[in-house]
Amino acid sequence: MKRLIILCLLAISLNSFGQNASIKATRPEYKEYIDSLKEMDYPYTFPIWGEQVYKKGFDIPYPAGVMVNYVAARQEMIIDAIDIGINNSEMVDFSGLIEFSDIQSEVTTFNVRPDLYILPFWNVYGLLGYNWTQTRVVLSSPVAFETTASLQGALYGFGTNLAAGFGPVWGSADFNMVWADLDKLDQPVRAVNTSFRVGHTFVNYSEPEKNIAIWVGVFGTFLQGQTAGSINLNEVIPDDALQGVKDQLQGRYDDWYNELGPLQKPIVDQVVDQIQDRLDGIETPDVTVNYDLLKRPKANWNMIMGFQYQFNKKWQLRTEAGFYGARTQFLASLNYRFRI
Repeated sequence: MKRLIILCLLAISLNSFGQNASIKATRPEYKEYIDSLKEMDYPYTFPIWGEQVYKKGFDIPYPAGVMVNYVAARQEMIIDAIDIGINNSEMVDFSGLIEFSDIQSEVTTFNVRPDLYILPFWNVYGLLGYNWTQTRVVLSSPVAFETTASLQGALYGFGTNLAAGFGPVWGSADFNMVWADLDKLDQPVRAVNTSFRVGHTFVNYSEPEKNIAIWVGVFGTFLQGQTAGSINLNEVIPDDALQGVKDQLQGRYDDWYNELGPLQKPIVDQVVDQIQDRLDGIETPDVTVNYDLLKRPKANWNMIMGFQYQFNKKWQLRTEAGFYGARTQFLASLNYRFRI
């Protein structure tokens, strides 16, 4: 227990997607502020051992907070397997028969993140928000064709953050699980995110509650591999693309069609018949394409760099950018903290 308390005294407390360092400065102009921390009456419950930390002269963040986040990300994807059905028919394997040259998913998210420091170095939090996704899919076989699928829905999740360091230099590890309950999908999609950061906090000694933190690190995302859902064929192949798809099919359709098995051919026949009817102006019932995908990110990890400005112990503004590899992202957030 004694060793654990000592670790608390050296810890840095920080938030997911950003940092808020505990500081014990030794410069003379900061001494008056540190002395006031040591003499502070701390009648609050969280964080546990918070009073002992203040008595040692460490400046830690207020334990509870509410963060509002805006996140935009672009992720390159790979589809390893695909099953297709029509109007809730039996699902048929088309892996290797449909080839993709490029798949990019663009995600925009607004979320609210309440959090609490249980210990000075251990933070837990929840996530609740809304998600908009646009996935651009470029086919190379059986036709060269580009389409975009739009999905949206609520997201929710939870996570935890651990941090350690000394003075203005710190390191952190963050882990969270998030579910996106999107329309057109049968089940919520789960993502597991983890990140590691190393940073430095620059203290404003004339105004002790103000500081600037900068950091670098790595971010990893691991998506649920299987996704099942349905979409109207009219959304997959809009009217302005019908003629181009048909022209390509006429040039290579027979060879590709002959490679299909007895289960695949009826699926393809319904799609081709629907295309021809729409070109001929014949009104037909909508065709729903059911799909079951096995997908993965082209790269799970990328680099991150971030910046936070702390106006005072109640308000912080931060931003973070992800780059390198097959994923880019941008975060902007406003954090309000309070005692509890």
